[in-house]
Amino acid sequence: ATGTSTIATATFTPVAPPAPLPPLPPVTVTIPTGVNQTVAVPALGSIVFNKQSTDNDGTLTVEAADITLAGGQEVVLGFAQCGGAAPSTSSSQHHMH
Repeated sequence: ATGTSTIATATFTPVAPPAPLPPLPPVTVTIPTGVNQTVAVPALGSIVFNKQSTDNDGTLTVEAADITLAGGQEVVLGFAQCGGAAPSTSSSQHHMH
């Protein structure tokens, strides 16, 4: 299976911290072209854009953005899967004679 995806820009607006801390400004990220492009985002973590992988059975997995936050949490935006081996239809019954 093969596939393509295109993402134009991404803007992240941090949640405002409790007073008296000032809110952090939004961060706009320029998306690099190509597959599996990692971008570090200050105060957020890192993002792999257009993340693509193929399993042993040929299943293609594409994630628009795989975000790993600074605290270790992972957030996936835009997930698609296609292809792969067809399910087996052979019978597993054996007859003894």
